Amino acid sequence: MFKKLFFIVLIAAFSGVCLKAQNLRYSSDGKTLAANWEIFYGRSNNVSQFILFDAETGKIKMSFNSNGHSLNDSMFNFTPGNQNLMIADRSSISVLKMTADNQIEVEDFENQFGNYDKNLVAVAPSADGKIYYKVYSDELIGYDILTKKALPEEAKKPSAEGGEFLAFDENANLLVEYENKALEQSLIVHNLATKKSNKIKLPYPFDKEKKGRFDVQFSHNADRMAIRYETNEEKSQISVWDLKTGTSVAVFSIRSLKEKNADDFYQIEHFALSPDVKKLAVKIDDRYEDDLSNLLFLWDIATKKETLTAAKKYSVESFADDFTFSPDSKKLAVSSQIIL
Repeated sequence: MFKKLFFIVLIAAFSGVCLKAQNLRYSSDGKTLAANWEIFYGRSNNVSQFILFDAETGKIKMSFNSNGHSLNDSMFNFTPGNQNLMIADRSSISVLKMTADNQIEVEDFENQFGNYDKNLVAVAPSADGKIYYKVYSDELIGYDILTKKALPEEAKKPSAEGGEFLAFDENANLLVEYENKALEQSLIVHNLATKKSNKIKLPYPFDKEKKGRFDVQFSHNADRMAIRYETNEEKSQISVWDLKTGTSVAVFSIRSLKEKNADDFYQIEHFALSPDVKKLAVKIDDRYEDDLSNLLFLWDIATKKETLTAAKKYSVESFADDFTFSPDSKKLAVSSQIIL
């Protein structure tokens, strides 16, 4: 299986700097790969660019300066049509448009300065391309692409009531909210099209002093999702859930090699669910000083068999800072950090 998986590694050379691709995302047709590229030099100097690559050749198709977007909080997504890029941070949103002569036009939307202190969770365009959404930890805001203004209050979708929004699917339809009540942890999946919500009770104990951390990713057609569950006791696992039945179909974890205790596991830093839900890519936390921190785990979800790839073949300082599957699930784009 692994022979069929190709890696696109984003590496550059620039003397005396730290190079890092912060985010990776494929266009829906798989022809373009976008990255938020950061270059750090000196104590406080940095350059941040959004770069679009040709996914087959690796050549740069377009680059754009961040134009004031927060370096550590910016998110982006492709608009319908695969040519334009929607960029947002906690307070602003812009759309980069490629013209016929490969120039860039920038459309700025109405700023939401009141939301600057909120945590930004996701950005996504609606399937019909009429609305761009921003998901905060406690609120979902839609922007009309014609007026470039936030939708009026009565047109807004669900707001988290005591919970926390964790994820939004790529079709801007399913919104996941984390909730804990009466010491029970649950995920509520809001369907914006049907305006119905389903609750999934999670089989994890709740401890007020040792709260768990959850991250969620959807499959391409949003019928399954992968949940990373992590505690501050270095317990970490990923479960894959069937949203139609509300049941877990597979659980994955990486047992610690340094400890004899059967309950000790490595904490998972990054993960990616393939669009066809056949593969799961996982990277453990870089704090572990052993060979596993330079490996990328690839699981076959049906058989639970795994394969590995090592960082040293790419000659980088920090391996797999981020990674994402192509829409056809046959490629995995991997970003790595270089310190020169």
